[in-house]
Amino acid sequence: MIQKRARSQEAIEQRYRDILSAARNLFLVQSYDQISLVNLAKQLDISRPSLYTYFPSKDALFLQLIKEEGLDFAAAIREHFTQTLPLQEFCQELMRQVLNRPLFIKLLSVPFTSSQCTQTDAEILQFRSEAMPFFQALATTFQQQFPKASESDIWTAVHQFYLIITTISNYDFFTQIHVEENLDFFGSDSPISPLHFYSKMLYNLYKNI
Repeated sequence: MIQKRARSQEAIEQRYRDILSAARNLFLVQSYDQISLVNLAKQLDISRPSLYTYFPSKDALFLQLIKEEGLDFAAAIREHFTQTLPLQEFCQELMRQVLNRPLFIKLLSVPFTSSQCTQTDAEILQFRSEAMPFFQALATTFQQQFPKASESDIWTAVHQFYLIITTISNYDFFTQIHVEENLDFFGSDSPISPLHFYSKMLYNLYKNI
């Protein structure tokens, strides 16, 4: 039986949280193309028109999720990084913060061109404004770690980090192919843990900053 439309402000806010919670579970286990608001409404036992009052499109839902995950990550790194660390430790801790957030990793792997097709220019600009604290928190963390670096170098480092973490969701597939004993493509350099692989990549990028 389909639930009635939420009426009170408390019920509306709870319905909103329920939708986001169900969407988080779906985005974690399904690809972007597999997810539909129709199926999400069925799962929540609410009508499609009711769901559309909260999120008019899958794109809008995706952008809200990735914004919330990004801001949560930003808050975590502000709290975690309070002093300059040895570079190797800094790279490992930074990657550990990312790897502890599987949903964020999964969402970052979705090309933004897939999520912008139904968004207006005004909506995209609003999303950019609301998501900027994520990048600003990274910049602050990098400035603390590299106090002598120029502003340009700091933002280059932020950009490099962002590009790297958008590839993490593909790492398991990468290792599955290449660490088979019979293939041994890389010998002693065969891929190991994502933490080691990506923290080493960051170290090589940042050792000359």
